[in-house]
Amino acid sequence: MVEYITFKGKKYPVLLGHYSLRKFQQMHGYSVQDASDNVEIYEELLWMALEQGAIYEEKELELKKEQMGVMLDQCMLEFIGHFPKFLEVSDDDFLEKIKEVGGENPIQEIEKK
Repeated sequence: MVEYITFKGKKYPVLLGHYSLRKFQQMHGYSVQDASDNVEIYEELLWMALEQGAIYEEKELELKKEQMGVMLDQCMLEFIGHFPKFLEVSDDDFLEKIKEVGGENPIQEIEKK
């Protein structure tokens, strides 16, 4: 689910999904959960969320990675407030996404056996 944060009066799409979280873990060698008490990760996460938001909306990302600290000064609470939405996926949503890409319902497959 794409959310929006405001920076200098302009709304930017942000999305923290599998792509962003996997990329973070590959770059750093540990998960976001393992680094949750390290405030430096927020700049990296914001950058990745902005990248994924731009990809999702098929827009060019106008910001630079060096701006993330300043951006967080203005919208950190707004960004962090979206975390539960980014990580919340119900079982029904998960199964629906599997069907959209042509997969089978894994629960029904297990029940058949």
